[in-house]
Order: sequence, then C-alpha cells, then structure tokens
Amino acid sequence: MSAPDATNADQPAGAAPPTEELSERAKTVMDMFDLAGAPLKAIVARLVRHDGEAVELAEDDKLVKLGRSKDLPVTCRVDHPKLSSYHCEVHVTPATWVIEIVDTSTNGTFVNGARLEKGKRHELQPGDTISLLNPLHAEGDDAAKRSTEFLFQRLKAVAKEEQMVEELTCGICRQLFYRACTVLPCLHCFCGQHKINNLVEQLIASKPELKRPDDEIKECDSLNTIPPTGKMLKKRPRDDEDWNNSDEDEDEDEDDEDDEVVAPLQFGMQGPMAFHFAGGYFGAASMPPTSCVQCTTPAADGYVCPPHAIHIRCFSCKTAMPERPLCGIPQRCEMCSTPFCDLYFGGCKNPAGVGYLQAVKDHDMNALPARLFNGNTVEQSILSSYLAVAGTSVQTAWTECLQKFADGTWSHDIPNGPTGLSQVVCKPCCLRVFSGLLYHYRRAIPRDALPANVTNRPNCWYGKECRTQYKNVTHAQNYNHACPQEKRKE
Repeated sequence: MSAPDATNADQPAGAAPPTEELSERAKTVMDMFDLAGAPLKAIVARLVRHDGEAVELAEDDKLVKLGRSKDLPVTCRVDHPKLSSYHCEVHVTPATWVIEIVDTSTNGTFVNGARLEKGKRHELQPGDTISLLNPLHAEGDDAAKRSTEFLFQRLKAVAKEEQMVEELTCGICRQLFYRACTVLPCLHCFCGQHKINNLVEQLIASKPELKRPDDEIKECDSLNTIPPTGKMLKKRPRDDEDWNNSDEDEDEDEDDEDDEVVAPLQFGMQGPMAFHFAGGYFGAASMPPTSCVQCTTPAADGYVCPPHAIHIRCFSCKTAMPERPLCGIPQRCEMCSTPFCDLYFGGCKNPAGVGYLQAVKDHDMNALPARLFNGNTVEQSILSSYLAVAGTSVQTAWTECLQKFADGTWSHDIPNGPTGLSQVVCKPCCLRVFSGLLYHYRRAIPRDALPANVTNRPNCWYGKECRTQYKNVTHAQNYNHACPQEKRKE
C-alpha cells in the first residue's frame, strides 16, 4: 500500500495543516485500545493531544469543558499555569453532530493559529489544530505543546439539517413527529421513542417554524389514548362464526384483489389516463397516485407520457416520474434499484436528495461507514485512529480505495456490486462499497504501524464473517476480525 497522504482533504480553505510533530506524537493515542477495557461508546469525534490523551466526544455529550480546574474529568484537565480553570467549551449538537468550540479564557484559545473571539462559537473541521496557548509563545516549549495542543478528528459525518427534517417527518401527514412511540416488542422501545422525541425538540428549537400549530397539538393530545407508561395491545378474540367462515372470507378477498381497477385520473384535455406505479421498492404500493409533470409538459427530449405509462416515485422527495430505462439518464441505483429523480430532473425537491444518486467515483466520503467491519466498533476504532495518527483523511482513504478498485487490486466482495467507477449508485450502496474496500485497506496497513496489543491478537476462525464480533465486545477485543474466514461448517 502506498504511504498515506499527509494532506488532510477535509481541512477548510486557508487552514494550517497539523504539524508533523503532532502526527508523530499522536501515535500514543493507540493506547486507547486497551483490549481489556470497557465497551466503546458511540463516539462522534476526538480531540487528540500530543501526550497521547484523547478527549472523546460522544453523541449525547452536549457540553465538554477543558481547563485546569480539578472539578473536570482527568481527560479534560490540562495542568498549565497560563490556562483558565474553564478555558474553553466544546459543544456537540445531538441532532446534527455539529461540533463547536467557544473560548471562555483570559489568554485566548487558538484554532489553526488564529485566536477565537471570546464567547463566540466556532465550528470545528476535521484536521483543525486547537491550541490553548498562543502558538507563537509556546515555540520551543515542548512540554507545554504536548499538553495544550489538540488535533480534531471527526469519526461521524455532520448530518444536514434538511436530512434531519426528512428523517423526522411523518410520511403520511408530512409533519414532524409528535410524541412518537414504538410498537416493537423490545426493551429498547423506551430508549428509541424518547430519542426520537428529543431530536424533534432540538430540531424545533433551531427551526421554530417547523412546530405544529397549537390547535393541531391540542387535537393530537385529545386523540392520543396511549398513557405515558405504555399500552398493552392484545389480539382481538374471534368467535366461532368468524372461525368457520375464515376460509370463505379469504377466497372472497383474493377475488376482490383480482378485480381491483386503478382509478383513472384526468389530465387537462387529454382525457382519462390510468396512472400506474412500478413496484419493487419500499413505499411504492402505499403511495397514492399523483400527477406527473411529463404527462402534460414535454421533457427536454420531447417525451410525453403515453396513456397507461408506468411511473415511479423518487424515494427522497416522492415526486412522480415516468419509468424510462432506455432514456440514457439514470433513474435507479444500479445496486438496489431504488429510484431517485435528481439526475433525471436535474435536481431533487428534497435538498437531502441532491447528489444522492451518482457515479461511484463522484461520491464524497468524509466519515467512515457506520456498518464498517459488520458493526465491529473495536476494528472501526483501530482504523480511525490509524488514519488520525498518519494524518490521512477519510476522503484520502476513499481515493486510494478507488484507485485500487480500478486497477483490480482490491474488490468490494458484493455479489451485485458495481464493476466500474462509472456505475451509478445511491449513497447507502456506495457506503457498502466503501466498507468492502476498507477491509482490504485495513489488511494492507503494515504491522509496525499498529500497536502491539492490536497485532498480537490471534485471528478469529470465522474472520470478517464472524457473527459474534458485533454483539460481544470482549470477543471483538481479544480476536482480530480483519482477516478471511478459515473455519467453515462441515
């Protein structure tokens, strides 16, 4: 494997790259892989210090303070006489994972050598260098730099606000969820419904215009029959008559389905036209018929939907469009066949859908896939910390993966996956491709670039196919799963 590129492609324009000294000293961050330690938290980003300590920023951490106060956690405490007790604050927005830093000190906080305005939030970007002392005054004082300088490393990409709005919007009434509840028979229901409601509250706080009207909220409360403690749903009892006639009723239902006729819609002066939707993706059958713009207005190539034309809906914005597999413009992902209108119409009504469907080589990757290594958080952290130590951004790793895939060195090992960089896929499918290529990236890392407690682990017999690695953290810590499967069922 070629040497990792020290240039961080995720840095903002004009930002100073992390110093070579910081990258060298940050190698001790691998000490975080104490394989006998507790399970890893859902980490969004890290502040990696020269002395090897890493301040982890989790999804639920709203505020993390740095300074020399003894009331702070050990990892957030920086013992230097020129620092304030509470020198700066790091804010994590749970809904979007945006991370901002605020200077609250007397002598100032510096990002990439520039002093922050006191009390004003500054959004951190991957590769930013945070200095709690003036870098000019700390020149030559290695001990001060080791303890007061941090490298910001992001592990999860920032979620766009438009994407959060779409995820938290009801697909029926197109309003934000209100007092969401879950019906899965699982102990995580309580956590799930409260997490959704908390995200909705945070989203409304940032965008008050999305809040439902007061009269609608009052109506929802009056119709809600589920108490805060939950409601037990039981199966409706069936009497003898219903039981005896069940087979006859099923036959009648099947006949009704066969005789079902799609109701025609009127489109201007063209007369009635039956509007059908193609199946094969989630939500196709449940969406009501809606007019297509090209049923009445010709497309750029002069195409007008003929009577009884097959239509599909954009998975992102639910806009209807004709099914035209031979038009030369991709309408579906070539892996999962999910339809998107961005390329066909030259834009999607949902901002989150713009750029969702494009060629493999045109996708950008600014964070490691969530399902990397089948969800094995230990292997994920080993790779992410190696990238931080080497000064390699996720986008740089993605570029190298594409080069190896193009020349046939690496394969994503997906049966129906793309065979070339020009094939058009959606973002989730591209993340699957990236996960498959990162497996080879991880195996190509030299052993001397990883700590001994990582390389000394024996290989798991089932390798990357192990089904225990993502649910048993101790097993994931004690065995290497970045390897092929050796043992199989007889």
